[in-house]
Order: sequence, then structure tokens, then C-alpha cells
Amino acid sequence: MAFPFVSPVAGEPLLLVTEEYPPMNYRGPDGVVTGRATELLRVVAAKAGIEYEIRVLPWKRAYHMALHDKGVCVYSTWRTEEREKLFQWIGPLALDAWSFFARKEQRLEIGSLTDTFQYNVGAVEGWGVTQYLVEQGHPSLDKVAKDDTTNLRKLLLGRIDLWVTGRIIAEELLAKQQIRSVEEVYFLREVELSVACNIHNDPDKMKRLQFTLDLVRQEQAGEASPN
Repeated sequence: MAFPFVSPVAGEPLLLVTEEYPPMNYRGPDGVVTGRATELLRVVAAKAGIEYEIRVLPWKRAYHMALHDKGVCVYSTWRTEEREKLFQWIGPLALDAWSFFARKEQRLEIGSLTDTFQYNVGAVEGWGVTQYLVEQGHPSLDKVAKDDTTNLRKLLLGRIDLWVTGRIIAEELLAKQQIRSVEEVYFLREVELSVACNIHNDPDKMKRLQFTLDLVRQEQAGEASPN
């Protein structure tokens, strides 16, 4: 896939705000923001000729900035029906899932969302899955302000019965810490991870990013295909 020549876009650099959500976006050992989504966006922005700055912030602050401040985008963001009209969207960056995890020794059998209502569920304040569970009237949410690793620790210590989170970050944390005593017990829904941009951002710049992202993903898919 050949990319057309693009010249840099004039104007203020785009501010990309994010949180710690490994392996998609996180600070590396040297303090530089990296991850699958971050590196993909670096490639896309370079090919699109768009200057940018990346900052790692607490999720609620990052989301609030993208919602209210022109020139800001937040990633990697779960794209949901509730959020659809609040932002201009660029994506997908990856396909994630909302899932519940438990300790294997618990031998829990979860067949529906309402089955989780009888258990104390650890969740992160402000995350899309947490907002969805609140809207569904979940009676037993134990919310932390940030850092999903806290919920994993609480699950291992028996302070919560279930841990609801994104499958991508859960699998990353479990693998990194070599934890084999935790398993996925219920899958709620698949959801795209995308870039949520302020509704007042330059629409031409947003379209340029989406067009370039599509080209990059096509190129990557071609490279991954067998000869």
C-alpha cells in the first residue's frame, strides 16, 4: 500500500492524552509513553503530517479534557453507544472485550450479567464498563479511582469476588505477573478501542487521521498475510 505525499498540517499540535492501559498505552522504563496503540498513532500522525504531543494522565482527567477542550483526543477509549455522539472518533485501534474475572478456586458459574449482582465486583471509576454496570443497576460495585492493578490485588486477597475490566489489560497483567490462579468467568461484550477526539476539533484533520489509519492497517494486514 503506497501512501500519498502529505505536507504538515498547520496549526496547534494535537494533544493526545492517555492513561496506563498496558499493552496498548503505558510509560516504558525510560518514562516515554509507548504501547501498541501509542506506536500505531505515532506512525499514523507522521504519515498524515500532523504534529502531536502525548501526555499520560489519570483517566477521568484525560476523558474530561477530550470532552471539553478543543484540540484534545483521548486514547485508547472504548467506543460505546453512550459515547458515540460526544466525540469525533478515529479507529479502531484494536478490538477489546468487557469481561469478569475470578479466582479459579472460587469455581464460579456466571451465565448472565444479573448473576454477578450477588458478588462484590471490583471496577475502575469512570471506565466505560463501570458506567455501563451503574446504568444496569449493579448493586455491588467496589470502585477504585485509578490503576486497575489494584483490583487484581484485591481479587487475589479475596477482598472482591469478581474483577470486571478489559480483556486486553487483564491478560497483560496476568501474564506479566505470571498469575495462573485467575480466569475469565463471563464475557459481557466486545468493544472497539479507538481515539475519542473533541467534537470541535478540525474535522478535516480528523478525517486525515482516519484515512491514514485505514491505510496503515491495510498495509499491516498485507504484511501479515501469507505469500
